[in-house]
Amino acid sequence: MINELEITVGNEAGKSYLKDMYFTPPFKIADLSRYQARNILSLMMMSSSPGILDQDNYQIKINLEKKARLRLETQSYQRLFQMINGAKQTVDVCLDTGAQFSYIPHPVVPHKNSVYESFTRVFLEQDTTFTYSEIITCGRKYSGEIFQFRKFRNLTEIYFQNKLILKDNLYMEPEVMQLDSLGMLEHYTHQATWMHIHTGSENNKTKMNHVRQMLEDEKEIVLGITEPGDWGFVIRILGNEAELIYTLFKKLEHYIENQ
Repeated sequence: MINELEITVGNEAGKSYLKDMYFTPPFKIADLSRYQARNILSLMMMSSSPGILDQDNYQIKINLEKKARLRLETQSYQRLFQMINGAKQTVDVCLDTGAQFSYIPHPVVPHKNSVYESFTRVFLEQDTTFTYSEIITCGRKYSGEIFQFRKFRNLTEIYFQNKLILKDNLYMEPEVMQLDSLGMLEHYTHQATWMHIHTGSENNKTKMNHVRQMLEDEKEIVLGITEPGDWGFVIRILGNEAELIYTLFKKLEHYIENQ
């Protein structure tokens, strides 16, 4: 089943607004902007489905015009149910000059025998800000379902003025990978990625150092930070509690928005 969502955000007199929107079931969109203090459009992506089902094909497009600002949120954890053939998702994000987009979704829970592939492409112009994360759990951990999904893949590509500047390829196939072995996840059950790219910014390193200080006292996670050129930084985290990581990511999002 093909499920489509397309959002276009414009900017008029310094205020971001929802210019155009199209979606098919199970997608729904809620406007949360009136609850936010800053001049940024805040939308929640909702679904009438309990999760992603076998042969689902999610197609999402996000377009931000010049100087538009959007924070996209999710309603709840994304569950990937048991599958035979698998499901996939494609996300295309296009940010025009001076646009700002932040997307910190809830964690993904791949159930037993789920098969899932996600492809995200981001196109940036000068002075654009892109903040994005993903949190992958081991499955329904407290039901004893740990790494029993069949395959999970998420490929993210970020382009600046049509030139590839960052490519992140996460691939897990528990049947052929020893995910709990040395050099893999070891004794951790959750992994997460947080990306911040700001083209044209001169203080990315300052922001990266501050973010490192915000995280260094967290005892229940391990992390590494990478700089993909001069455009920003990427954080990789291992841990055992999804809600802890999600809360940390929302704190980082709040910090970035106030810079």
